[in-house]
Amino acid sequence: MLICEVVPSQPTMVSSVCVICDERFSYVPLGPRPRRVCSDQCYRVRHNAYSKSYREDGRYLEKSREYERPKRSALCVICGEVFHTPNSRTITCGKVCGARKVAQSLKDRGRIWPTVADRERYFSYRRRAVIKSAVAEIFPASEIFERGGWRCQICRKKVSRSSKWPHPKSPSLDHIIPISKGGKHIRSNVQCVHFTCNSKKGNRGADQLLLFG
Repeated sequence: MLICEVVPSQPTMVSSVCVICDERFSYVPLGPRPRRVCSDQCYRVRHNAYSKSYREDGRYLEKSREYERPKRSALCVICGEVFHTPNSRTITCGKVCGARKVAQSLKDRGRIWPTVADRERYFSYRRRAVIKSAVAEIFPASEIFERGGWRCQICRKKVSRSSKWPHPKSPSLDHIIPISKGGKHIRSNVQCVHFTCNSKKGNRGADQLLLFG
């Protein structure tokens, strides 16, 4: 029985001259294209020089003009003004009319969330209610804030409408009977409070919070 042992061949080294530092170096070719630089440092110098020349001579502008799509005339569905756009699906003339279109479509679909914060609050409290097997009604938090006159029901001071979490004076939705103690996420069990007052209260009652000051 004849056994042939395969001996791996040694890689062929190729000699070249660096186009940056003019030093001769040897390398193993990994493809048909020759290597032009000897190190990573020379590669960065060559790359930066090429990028600078690419920006200065305007070659990127010529390429962008080649792929520039022709613009069409369209009529804005909100303000009725004529505008030009390369996109065939655009139906509004700008960001303002686009936002109005989105608000109008949400209103037509009967969306109950006036703001994104209301939606996030609902799903956060709904998740807690599902964990505790509690009842959860669908309502925006801003409805409760309006019902309470944007006033904290614990310290009786005004709540800042413009402040957002985690600002101490930002509006927060508080459960009178905490969900952890069997409370429900319903309109009759929630109230408007400061974020600070809600954090201090925790799962205690409001009367206990006033005793602590």
